[in-house]
Amino acid sequence: KKGVMIRRPLKKTWNKINRVRHAHGYGIHSPFAYRLVTKVIKERAPYYAYDEIDAIWEEVKHRAEVSGIASRYRIPSRKEARLLFRLVNHFHPASILEVGTRLGISSLYLKRASGKAALVVADSDPAVRKTVGGLFDEWGVEIELPDMPAACTVGNFFTACRPGDMLVLHSGCGDPQQLGEWIETALQKGLLLFLGGINKREAAAYWQKIKSDDRVRVTVDLKSFGFVTCDPKLNKQDYQISF
Repeated sequence: KKGVMIRRPLKKTWNKINRVRHAHGYGIHSPFAYRLVTKVIKERAPYYAYDEIDAIWEEVKHRAEVSGIASRYRIPSRKEARLLFRLVNHFHPASILEVGTRLGISSLYLKRASGKAALVVADSDPAVRKTVGGLFDEWGVEIELPDMPAACTVGNFFTACRPGDMLVLHSGCGDPQQLGEWIETALQKGLLLFLGGINKREAAAYWQKIKSDDRVRVTVDLKSFGFVTCDPKLNKQDYQISF
């Protein structure tokens, strides 16, 4: 037991060191992964749309705090929302499905990253759909928000999606069984996958399965969320990044 207790702090320390090293590109030999980390995930240069959507982020955050709904619906940090923007801007998926909208903010960042991408948002809460739908109209963005339970929207998306399309699963967007089924289908379809809450128990268990799945080629663990690609041309690698 004493040996185990000693090894655990050492493992945590080593993981922290690895996260910092990988965040700067050290120890990453794959050209694909190096570009992904240094030019997308850790990119700090301003993008053309940041000023506009950051201003909307501030406004919606203020409205949510004033109305009291901020405590019920998690609004993404600007850092997380910008990461979603950069991922879409880099990979250019033709279709994106976001499950569990963050009051429309993350949806706006996803849409502004690629005007050509068809973005569908799924949420099982009718009140959220009504609020977010009103915001989409106010912003003048073409984002599809079907008035149906999330599971139905997800099923329709899976029927039509193609390899290279993108699935965004926010933390708490479905029950554990649904989450497992959606992840499995995403891997079967060869989708890009952004998974929130991998530092929480439900998603953490799925994250370990994802990493060991032979269909998965590259995983990037950003501590509270992860990114996955199933591109068969890539070598299998797992990275931990300080974000």
